[in-house]
Amino acid sequence: MLLSLFFLIRVFQGKDKKYIFYVLSSVSFALALLSKELAVVFPLLIPVIYFAFIAKTINKEGVKHIILLLIPFVLLAAGYILLRLHILPFTGAYSFHQDIGGRILVFLKTLLIYWGIILFHHDLRSRFDQSFSVSSPELIVSLVVLGLIVFYSIRSLRKERKLFFGFSWFFIFLIPASGILIPLFSVIAERWLRMPSIGLFYLASLGFTKLAHESNLGVVFKRIILVILIAYLCFLSVVTIKTNSLWKNSVSYFGYLLKFYPDEPRVHNNLAIGYEKQGKKEEAFGEYKKTVELAPDFINAHANLGGYYAERGEFDLATEEYRKTISINKSFTYAYQALAQINVTRGHYDEATQYLEQLRDLLPNSWKPYSLLGQVYFLKKDYYNSQVNLERALSLNPDDPNLNKLLAVVKARLSSP
Repeated sequence: MLLSLFFLIRVFQGKDKKYIFYVLSSVSFALALLSKELAVVFPLLIPVIYFAFIAKTINKEGVKHIILLLIPFVLLAAGYILLRLHILPFTGAYSFHQDIGGRILVFLKTLLIYWGIILFHHDLRSRFDQSFSVSSPELIVSLVVLGLIVFYSIRSLRKERKLFFGFSWFFIFLIPASGILIPLFSVIAERWLRMPSIGLFYLASLGFTKLAHESNLGVVFKRIILVILIAYLCFLSVVTIKTNSLWKNSVSYFGYLLKFYPDEPRVHNNLAIGYEKQGKKEEAFGEYKKTVELAPDFINAHANLGGYYAERGEFDLATEEYRKTISINKSFTYAYQALAQINVTRGHYDEATQYLEQLRDLLPNSWKPYSLLGQVYFLKKDYYNSQVNLERALSLNPDDPNLNKLLAVVKARLSSP
């Protein structure tokens, strides 16, 4: 995305080969979209940069010029959003207000918390609570501060446009984390401030630079400002080091979050995943159980419980968990394969075949279901159907040496008297 911005600045500067830079900027933006979803807001930044640093005045010609310049960027962003919504829709165990008005109020309340995090690095953790009131002090203060920012940003367009740029950068890159349009894992997470905070730090650097060069300020006063700045940076460093002890791994972080959200299923599920990574299976099992107690439709937790039971040889319990995942989402393909594997282990080949046939119907263009069906039919000594499925698997994945070897064995069995 920064590379796209670099090429775009070259276009604004009117350098030679600006059309080549324009194409390079568009291509870089397309690649940025494939790298990070946050890049989708980049088209909003283009007019901000143009009117903050390039255009001497804001007029109709400038607006027309920037609209034409935006066309490929807007089309790329719109195309990406449509593909994202249809191919990888935002689904899962999200908790957010369905009413857009409620989501806007929640975002306005979180603004005050975000500003506090940037200034003081206080309590760097995800937040899931979404309680709000129109008359709450946090919301009122946030609205007042936001109103002042908007007022002075617009006013700065007449004279000092850098203020407009800094605040615009902050809000543009905070849009994807607002939760207004896209469901999010949590209401607040400090990692979402990494890009937005650049705008505020840019303004802070301008302020300190102006103070340093202000001739009316005495040397003593400037030194006091410098001491305060150093003390502030030391404070932020201490807070950051302290926070790192909580963020060192998933177990320490989500264990810390449980103090605030003991009944939040997503926290329990992520803590369970952390325990699994550390090889603490019993602790992981307990957290997965707690997750499904709090959220019976938490599909991944049921699947992980199924895997836990299967590993212990408790196949009836494993089957029950996997069947729950299918009742929640009939397209959850992993469950069909897992159920087939359980039945193969138990010698129930007919049941395994039924699950794999359902998997094949869900994934008709994947070689995997046909390969597994071919293997199960081979175990059933149904060599004809084994050959049919293995040949279909090979047509979809012709370079798999294991499929070729098994198919050769099957053909040998068919040709033997």
